[in-house]
Amino acid sequence: MSNSRERSRSTYTKYYSWFYIDSLIEKLLRRMSGESHRFESIVAVPRGGLIPGTILSHRLQKPLFCLDWYANYPMDFCGDVLVIEDVVDTGKAIAKTRHLVRTVDGCRIWYAALIRKLWAPPIDFWGQQEDAWVEFPWEKANVYGI
Repeated sequence: MSNSRERSRSTYTKYYSWFYIDSLIEKLLRRMSGESHRFESIVAVPRGGLIPGTILSHRLQKPLFCLDWYANYPMDFCGDVLVIEDVVDTGKAIAKTRHLVRTVDGCRIWYAALIRKLWAPPIDFWGQQEDAWVEFPWEKANVYGI
């Protein structure tokens, strides 16, 4: 097996419900409780971070920005920024955001995910650590008749 996603997929799959996603958002908010007031903006990593980013944007009443993977230029922010992803596994997506999201005047970029794989590189906040392959409710195409 060549990477951790293949290793995790080969073991078993956990299917998360919308109810469980809400509980992960609550866990994430509790872990961020001392810092969440500092975020000026939320940046969602497409595609997986868009839904958690939207939920956090509403809950924290902060503006939401969608990261453009194809941009040839970084996004600059004033104030602390929360970058949100659904799963941090290999860390490649988070590493790429480090080149695309910048702050000025010494502000901080925080990294968060609903799920952090046990072997994933460190991030600031996560709802749960997991070793299984995870399927989120928004990944179930047949639910929407597609």
